[in-house]
Amino acid sequence: VRAEAYGTPPADEDVTYGAVRGSLRALDDPYTLFSDPVDTAVQQPELEGEFEGIGAYVSTNEDGLLVIQTPMRGQPAERAGVRAGDVVIKVDGEDITDLDVNEAVLLIRGPKGTTVVLTILREGRSQPLEISVVRDKIDIPSVNNVKLLPALGGPEVGYLQLPVFSAETKDELRDALEELIGLGARAIVLDLR
Repeated sequence: VRAEAYGTPPADEDVTYGAVRGSLRALDDPYTLFSDPVDTAVQQPELEGEFEGIGAYVSTNEDGLLVIQTPMRGQPAERAGVRAGDVVIKVDGEDITDLDVNEAVLLIRGPKGTTVVLTILREGRSQPLEISVVRDKIDIPSVNNVKLLPALGGPEVGYLQLPVFSAETKDELRDALEELIGLGARAIVLDLR
């Protein structure tokens, strides 16, 4: 391949990682994954249940841009005004539109007490918006996004999201259910996505 490749061949590391990923896909086992160093740097703190950053779940949109799925309840991103659906295009003035999502996440994370400036696109605004967020220690909550969804002509419907399960899930879930019932919820939607 190196002798006959058209153009510049990929780096040895990229070829190795690609071969490993391809081998694992051939197993047809959705639970067996390969994690390169960048993926590991992002995932390890989350698996341990805490990290330092802004506290938001992210994904990418169809254009490959970093999108805030939802800010974590009570965490710095939510307190600073970051909203679900915000598209992050710059971190501290650095354009991240061409970065892999995990590389962008590593730029957003940082030591507790430091500030990161996110430049975001928000639906309904014609110009990008800059939001400063003071990073903090993030304890990943099991329960997120607790709210009422008023049903047309029926009871109040409570909604809560359980994005992860941990040792604290039982207590967090009980507290969220009590909160929703206290707000008048007569039905509950548990979002396990």
